[in-house]
This record gives sequence, C-alpha cells and structure tokens, in this order.
Amino acid sequence: MQTARAAHSSRIDTRRIALPHGRALGLSELGCRDGPPVFYFHGFPGSRLEAALLEETARQLGARIVALDRPGYGESDYQPGRSIAEWPRDVAAVADALRIDRFSVLGVSGGGPYALACAAGLPGRVRAAATVGGLGPMHLPSSSYGMSRRRRIGCALLRQMRWLTRPTYALLARRMRRNIDAELANLIALTCPRDQRTLARADVREILRLSFSEALRGEAKGGARDLRLYLSEWDFDVTTITQPVALWHGAEDAIVPSAMSRQMGTEIRTAETFILPEEGHYSLPIDHAPGILRRLLETAARN
Repeated sequence: MQTARAAHSSRIDTRRIALPHGRALGLSELGCRDGPPVFYFHGFPGSRLEAALLEETARQLGARIVALDRPGYGESDYQPGRSIAEWPRDVAAVADALRIDRFSVLGVSGGGPYALACAAGLPGRVRAAATVGGLGPMHLPSSSYGMSRRRRIGCALLRQMRWLTRPTYALLARRMRRNIDAELANLIALTCPRDQRTLARADVREILRLSFSEALRGEAKGGARDLRLYLSEWDFDVTTITQPVALWHGAEDAIVPSAMSRQMGTEIRTAETFILPEEGHYSLPIDHAPGILRRLLETAARN
C-alpha cells in the first residue's frame, strides 16, 4: 500500500472547488488523472487524506481517485443543517467543475451512506457504487446488534438524546487532538487480529494520523453533524438504486457490524454482498484494496 510520504503529497495537492450555492469543498486527486474516475468518501472521523491508502492501487489499476472532504471536515466549508441526501448535489457540482460526466463512488465506513445516496440521487451519472465496512441506518435499536456492549450503550443513549451528539464529538475531538497516538492505540486494542496486524504498519498509522488530524481541524463541526445524521433515519431511499452496488464487509468487523451490509443487501435489489471471513474494519479496505477497486472499475465499465 501507499507510504506516509504519499499522504503528505496528497495534502500538498489539495484544491478547493467553489460550489454554485456559495460554499467550497476540499479535494485531493490520486492515481492516474486520465483514468476512469472514482469519487472516494472518507470514514468517520476522516478526511480526503484517508484516500492515500488507495493511491498505489489506483496507479496500478489506472484509476483516478477524487477524494472529497465532507462539509465541515478539513478544507470543506461547514454546511449548517445538511442532510445525507444533499451530498449528491455537491458531488455533481464538483464533477461538473472537473469536467467529469459519469463516475463511480466508493464509500468506506461512515462514507458508505454517502456513496449510496449518490447512487440513489444521481442515477444518470453514477455508473457503479461500492461500500467497504459501510455504516447502515442506526435509528433503530437493532442497528447496534453485533457491536460491543460499550458501543451499544453509547448508540442507545445518543439515539434517545440527540442533543448529546455535538458535545460527545467535541470530547472525542479534544482527546484526539491532545494525544492522537494514544487514541489510535486505544482503537487498535478494540479491533480483531487482522485489523491489529494491518494497523501495526507504520505507513498505515501515519496516513490515519494525518487523516484524523485533518478531520479535527478548526471547530470540527462536520463530524458532529455526521454523528447526528448517522443516528437519524436516512432521508433517501436505497430501494430506488438501479446501478450495480457491491457491499464489502469483514466478518470480524468490531466497529461496524457486518449485519449492516447484510441488511442493505436485502434492500438494494442490484446489490451483491461480500462478507470476508476473519477480516475486520481496517484490514478489508487496506489489504483487499486491489480486488475491491478492480471489481468496481470493471462493473462501471459495463454500465
């Protein structure tokens, strides 16, 4: 996979794209500029710099990765009161600015709902979609099945008292700013063996460190808004998706249970669900990046 040096170059290559309605979004482009375009949607918390994990694979496969910061993250302006269903409008505006007509979308973890929203909201432009360890709807108590007891309790509390989402995220942001290495160590301790092996790599940790730090710049309001949206009912309908969708998940994912992808697979009639045994939340998108991206590109080429 890609080295920390490439993650740093991704920061240098960042641009801001002005949107028609006054805001601007930050993006980095990786891989091959003349290759088939794939819009990459980062996890939670995360930023466009997370896509550096894909850069070497993108170059090998000849793909053009367009990695965006969601509103309120990194270089993207905050959008008060935004919803998930509004994201396709922003993505379409960026695609227009880059003179990209049709493209694929790839959402990792908390970026999963945004990839599905684009498939639903831009049927004429999105060729194919993929989620990797993608988050499913969390407004129902059953959505936390498979999570650790601590996470289940936290989700239940936040579902009942949505006003806590902002102070909860603010606390997470303060802890990560104060000692991001300690927080990464705590995260690693909660993951499965495959995840721990992947996260032991210095290059992976450095990219995640840069991505998390970028996500938490400024007031970090984007993550607080995301947290509230994740715990609310989605404002788009996945059953309307007509493009091919690949739902990838690690069977041992301790952060986002694989049951979420299984459920999405029953609701999206064009979806194929791939549950990989022994893989976790980080090992799957990092160690299986070539297979995931290759399948997405091949599917898009046929659509």
